[in-house]
Amino acid sequence: LNEIEQMYFRIPELDNIQVGGPGAISSDYRPIVVITSNSEKNLPDPFLRRCVYYHIPFPTTERLRDILWSRLGQLASTEGPLIQEALAFFARLRENKVVERQTSPAELIDWLTYMMRRGAKPKHRLNDVRSYAFAALSALTKDPKDQDAVRSELESFLEGS
Repeated sequence: LNEIEQMYFRIPELDNIQVGGPGAISSDYRPIVVITSNSEKNLPDPFLRRCVYYHIPFPTTERLRDILWSRLGQLASTEGPLIQEALAFFARLRENKVVERQTSPAELIDWLTYMMRRGAKPKHRLNDVRSYAFAALSALTKDPKDQDAVRSELESFLEGS
């Protein structure tokens, strides 16, 4: 907390030298510190008292599509069945709570990036590139038990499409 309130930090590797501190930064130029949390652990109350809290809601499907476009745009267009079906599968994983730790948009991006770098195109259906989709399941979830559940869910999803 001192680092934020007093605007200084110490560098242990340099004999604990202090950088910044009271008076080092004019109050007109104090930075705004943005700290994000994925809520895996509660932040301590003394820290929270010094914060302004803003909850960033989970993105809508439209916003997810925009995020995918901004991240995958260099690979190809993000219009087509592959992206739509990947978004639908991602939503299904989250809605059905298939995995213990919810899959994040970053993991969806990694999953699609893997498939597209292997040759999948947005015009493909997810079923057309199923070998890539299954090969990249470790991008969607990291826990082996969750990977089995996601594999089963993907098989079910592809059978219905």
